[in-house]
Amino acid sequence: MLRRGGIAVVDEFQRLPPKYWDLVASWAPSGLLIAAGSSYGVVHKVFDKSSPLLGLFAPLHIDIMAYEDVLAQVGDPLLSVIWRDPWVIPHVGKAEDLRLKARDLALVARGLIGEVFAEEERVLTDTYWRAILLVAEGYWKSTDVAGALGLKGGLASASSILSKLAKMGELRANPALGRGRYYAVRSPALSLILYTEAKYSVSDLGAEPAELPLGREAQFTVGEMLASYFGGVQRHSPREDIDVVLTRGGGGSGLLKLSLAHIQVARRGRLWLS
Repeated sequence: MLRRGGIAVVDEFQRLPPKYWDLVASWAPSGLLIAAGSSYGVVHKVFDKSSPLLGLFAPLHIDIMAYEDVLAQVGDPLLSVIWRDPWVIPHVGKAEDLRLKARDLALVARGLIGEVFAEEERVLTDTYWRAILLVAEGYWKSTDVAGALGLKGGLASASSILSKLAKMGELRANPALGRGRYYAVRSPALSLILYTEAKYSVSDLGAEPAELPLGREAQFTVGEMLASYFGGVQRHSPREDIDVVLTRGGGGSGLLKLSLAHIQVARRGRLWLS
């Protein structure tokens, strides 16, 4: 296909043994080869100075679906937050399903995270797993995570763990107002699922969670959308009455604070601010 000038796709490229990379390089520059994968680790290998593929590929990051894209098609504001992560769509037909199927989804979630670690040639240790659960439960500062984990290295160890999880795409790190970073699980659906595991141990006890922090995920999702629309930076505010904080320029200049009480989502997927 490539030799005829066509387009070829190799999915889950991180699983292709590197011994075949020379063969892949021999096809260049004929056609267009798309190497798709879900591991950041393989990206570093492809662009390593000793890689035969160096200079043949350009990286393109594809994130979870944008909230506005899902909302425009689905029309349900809360379900659109959950459906941003495509793997959950066949399992959740309405927002309530996430709570009712919490145990099964929690088991799947751990397996998916473990697969990402395996692709990164890492082991999902108990410390990493506990750190992810703490973030899902609402521990957003490195200092809080360090205290809860009781690590010997203290803050330095917790910061290192959270930073690695962010680089792997499991967490996202937003700057906080003032100093520090706000850590959260990147996928809203995964964040809610892991919350049920952290709070209720659903995979072991099979307990049905009483509630889910859908509002928390909705506010950060809407904030992300507004940051993209206004071309600003989304920041975290420790004040509970401020849901969305956007800044423009360096040092937090041009501050825009919004409360979701002033945001209405119409049925057709349009967002209105009053």
